[in-house]
Amino acid sequence: MKRVVGFVLICLALASCARSNLVIIPKSELRRIGNGLYGSNVQNRSPNASTVRIYLVLGTRLVAVDRTGRSSLSAPELAMRELLKGPSKPEMDRGITTNIPDTVRFLDIGTNNNVATVDLSHDFEITTSDRTTFLLRLAQVVYTLTEINGIQAVRFEVEGQPVSVLVQNGTLVAAPVARGRYSDYAPVSLGQSVSTGPLV
Repeated sequence: MKRVVGFVLICLALASCARSNLVIIPKSELRRIGNGLYGSNVQNRSPNASTVRIYLVLGTRLVAVDRTGRSSLSAPELAMRELLKGPSKPEMDRGITTNIPDTVRFLDIGTNNNVATVDLSHDFEITTSDRTTFLLRLAQVVYTLTEINGIQAVRFEVEGQPVSVLVQNGTLVAAPVARGRYSDYAPVSLGQSVSTGPLV
């Protein structure tokens, strides 16, 4: 008897749908509508005015450099992509450089509990005979990402694998690292002449 009742209810429901003003939306239209049904579509996000501060190198210290323009990227991703581009020609003319090899590729970034986890390609691990050069490379990333609101420390990955990083006292640290680990390389002040450049 229960099966018969259930069957009757299903039939009544189907009949009700058949009499309703049911509208079938083609898949192409769903794609156009997009956000309301499937959540945000990052590829269709409109570019917004953005300013990010990245940290390059001047001598044996970091230096803050601003990048301004329009971008649809998240702040952490935008900051890392701008950092890996290195200094502009006018910045290089002022002696500003980067210690991150130009072959390093940005792979991914995520944030959780005030920690950014950044994933970079193997070339980021290329060591040099000068320990300061390598420490400045790490400091560039740490200072750049912790410039962003909500990020207090950075965890490094290489090709998706967590790695320990060198800190200024010469030890290797597996935990997330904050600015204090690289305070010896804190940015020099350029007063009112902070270098700026466009987002590309």
